[in-house]
Amino acid sequence: MDAAVAQIILHDRNIAYVVTDRALRVVEVSGAPQILRGDGGGVLGRPLTELVPELIGSEGALADILLGELPRFELPLVNREGHDGQTLYLTMVDLPYRDRADRIVGLVHLIEDVTVMGGLEQRLTQQRNELRFLRDELQHQMSITGKMAKIGGWEFDTRTRKGAWTDEVARIHDLDPAVETNVELGISFYQGQSRSQIEAAIREALELGKPFDLELEMTTARGRHKWVRTVGQPVKEGDTVVKVQGTFQDITERKQAEEAVQESERHYRSLFENMLEGFAYCRMLYEDNQPQDFIHLDVNSAFEQLTGLKDVIGRPVTEVIPGIRESNPELFEAYGRVALTGKPERFETYLEFLDIWLSVAVYSPKREYFISVFDNITDRRRAEEALRQLNAELEQRVVTRTGELSDRVAEVERLNRTMTNLLEDLQAANRQATDTAQRLKEANAELETFTYSVSHDLKAPLRGMDGYSRLVLENYADRLDDEGRNFLHNIRRAATQMSQLIDDLLAYSRVERRTLVQGQVNPRSLAERLVAERVSEIHERGVHITVDIPCTSVTTEIEGLTQALHNLLDNALKFTRNVPQAMIEVGGRETETSCILWVADNGPGFDMKYHDRIFEIFQRLHRAEDYPGTGIGLAIVRKAMQRLGGRAWAESEPGKGATFYLEVPR
Repeated sequence: MDAAVAQIILHDRNIAYVVTDRALRVVEVSGAPQILRGDGGGVLGRPLTELVPELIGSEGALADILLGELPRFELPLVNREGHDGQTLYLTMVDLPYRDRADRIVGLVHLIEDVTVMGGLEQRLTQQRNELRFLRDELQHQMSITGKMAKIGGWEFDTRTRKGAWTDEVARIHDLDPAVETNVELGISFYQGQSRSQIEAAIREALELGKPFDLELEMTTARGRHKWVRTVGQPVKEGDTVVKVQGTFQDITERKQAEEAVQESERHYRSLFENMLEGFAYCRMLYEDNQPQDFIHLDVNSAFEQLTGLKDVIGRPVTEVIPGIRESNPELFEAYGRVALTGKPERFETYLEFLDIWLSVAVYSPKREYFISVFDNITDRRRAEEALRQLNAELEQRVVTRTGELSDRVAEVERLNRTMTNLLEDLQAANRQATDTAQRLKEANAELETFTYSVSHDLKAPLRGMDGYSRLVLENYADRLDDEGRNFLHNIRRAATQMSQLIDDLLAYSRVERRTLVQGQVNPRSLAERLVAERVSEIHERGVHITVDIPCTSVTTEIEGLTQALHNLLDNALKFTRNVPQAMIEVGGRETETSCILWVADNGPGFDMKYHDRIFEIFQRLHRAEDYPGTGIGLAIVRKAMQRLGGRAWAESEPGKGATFYLEVPR
């Protein structure tokens, strides 16, 4: 053993060593007994992996040291209990043990007690968190006083109830900026429900220290009706609220625009629901460019009246009308052709399951989607069929009874043989499909298990890389030059990135393996909570974010919906990072069978030809240097929505932002 190492062990009670032979059996022990949990006499000859179970799985690295291919190996040993019940934090360094001929005859394992350093690290982390809170509070105060279009700042003293506001806030109220203000003057511009809301918000801010963010109607000093948004933040000294301050914005134009959009939607919906023809908006599903199924996204009232079908929205047509793909292949071919080429077509078809004839006009608003407008022509076709049959009967009267009977018997036998063959083919195809589905299910289960196991196994060395890099920076930074410190920072950043990637892989794996638990959830409350969790970043960057979701309750898998909406909000904040006036809208609308949610931003957007790609795992459209991430977030969104029976999609144009949609079944 190196003489310097031996001297350190001799004088440092926090360092012990264990010498093992090439079979990893203990041949010599020395050092602090509290680290080794007893005297050394009871461990001689035992395999080291029995004394240090953390070494299991690292035998390959130890073998490389014995072969001279690896100079050393380090392993953290955490949460080990000492004689006095105290939790110990240890670190082990494994080195080659050489004889006088410089041959490697075993290993020497240095074990150091770093428990004291762990306590210091906890106190340092607490101090960092306190400094981070002070920094965020300062940035928040700076952001709410920033100048924006039709936005100003205000504040009032809780003791005197006297206040102050910026010139822009005074102009919104149609007041001279020189006019002094107070709480009572500010409240006097509101009536009815808005008055009750602002009074309750101020009362809770003073008594509970609760911030508020309200959109209210007001009447200005000149009698003008306006919509405004006011955001208030209590300021405390100790446990006492001494001041309330915030921002004030005129949002009248936005409210008017929203009302115009809603009126347009009402007009469209009225036309849609009062059409005499049936209307169906659908998405075609392909496999190798061959149409396999299609999903009804929206239908009008005439659809149900003409077909008798109910509750079709969000469901595959093969589920709504079993056997339609086999009975009406020409329908799938026509719809699939139009959805791909965009060329409209008109045709007539018979739906055996419904026993009706339809006259269909179909066109495609965008690739893989089609709109079918149809009318029920069963009466006309039945009249035509009756006329055809009457003509056939007249022709058959010239045929003798014997010939007629013979022909009929032969035809029946031929049809029976044909039906028997078709039935056998169908049964064989069903068996093959069942076997294929089972193999796919087993392969997916194996893949999930593999991903989960590999991701967990990768975490341990990453924690070691990050922990030891941090310790070197904290304890030996003054002995390194700038390049050395930069190398260590790069190592920590890489470890953090890899850890994030592993966490995202685990999250993706958990989505598939998680047991579905249904429950009632309010989508608006959920969105507001997720926005509130990001309020510091939103205020710091001056992001304008709105939440307008009319859906009040859905029964769904709560964790999956929360994860999907969480990822979309993070995406919107990330991709508006370089936008001067970032805007994010969290909206929604209700249908008969689902709640449609969306998150829209004014970020860089993307080309719709990459639509499907962005929902695939590890697929990215931007450089990681511009927009950091792992490429897994949207894949998790799609997987979570599939699991709860919904779906996810997006609409975007380059340079015009993006809107991501979630369809949640009720």
